Amino acid sequence: MNLGCGERMISGLNWVFSLVEEAIILEDDCLPNSSFFPFCRNLLERYRHDSRIAYICGTNLLEKHSNANASYHFSQFGGIWGWATWRSAWQRYDRHLSDWPRLRSTGMLSEIFDQPRIVEYWTNIFNAMYDGTGPDTWDHQWLYTCLKNNSIMAVPSSNLVANIGFGNDATHTTQVDTRFTPRTSVMQFPLDHPSDFVPLRSMDRRLMLTLILTPFRSRLSRAARRIANGLFH
Repeated sequence: MNLGCGERMISGLNWVFSLVEEAIILEDDCLPNSSFFPFCRNLLERYRHDSRIAYICGTNLLEKHSNANASYHFSQFGGIWGWATWRSAWQRYDRHLSDWPRLRSTGMLSEIFDQPRIVEYWTNIFNAMYDGTGPDTWDHQWLYTCLKNNSIMAVPSSNLVANIGFGNDATHTTQVDTRFTPRTSVMQFPLDHPSDFVPLRSMDRRLMLTLILTPFRSRLSRAARRIANGLFH
């Protein structure tokens, strides 16, 4: 039975973590290189009892801008095309954004982000998810859970997972965008661990402003043109 993108993923992860303490998760249209798995296993073990870390990410869309000396850095954002986490982290998942009105009134997002455009972007998304008018998805709620718990993610210095789900036969991503389709690189072992837990906000800001806000607005513009053409032609 097709449960939809949101319910299927949520129920699947709930089932997985009813059986195991930790797991590596791959989206169905993603292809990891072989070093993704030992990278995840290494960090799952290293941070198993560290509640600051929400999950381990396999994707780095900004590899060419990375100047980190370690094998990975910490971030407030992480991709979910290939990732790994623990039962204890997933148990915090707030599917319905239960306390969003209160946190919104306190200006939570303005305390986290220094760019008003980013604050506005996520405010609109969280409003829609709380009201039940947002997309049938699960990952916006996962990010919300991480943000409100001041969690961080481990992001590899090289991209370990490629999304091969772009193209004419795709369900959603029919337009190929090279910003979202970098090739993978092999992680070198043993890992060189960062010396601190400070998220690289400069990388987070670049990711938000160049890889999310710009494509989002262009998609809105294209959608508006399609609607207008349908109404008036």
